[in-house]
Amino acid sequence: MSSKKTSGLNYFSEDSAGFRVQPKTVLIMSLVYIGIVVLLHIYSKLGAPATPGAQPPSPTDSPNNAEQPHTEETL
Repeated sequence: MSSKKTSGLNYFSEDSAGFRVQPKTVLIMSLVYIGIVVLLHIYSKLGAPATPGAQPPSPTDSPNNAEQPHTEETL
């Protein structure tokens, strides 16, 4: 009667079928994904190119710089 004792966790059992991924691989893939998302957020804030066909607003379009009607005063 021999019993085999294993120390630690057994992540993979031979009787299971399917895709096998080690926990370290999952951790690295998760960190890479998070890093890509952070970089894309930074890229979008720092100056992503404007959408094609869109024009920036001109200074005369803002309500503060709207042209006032010209009135001629006679002296």
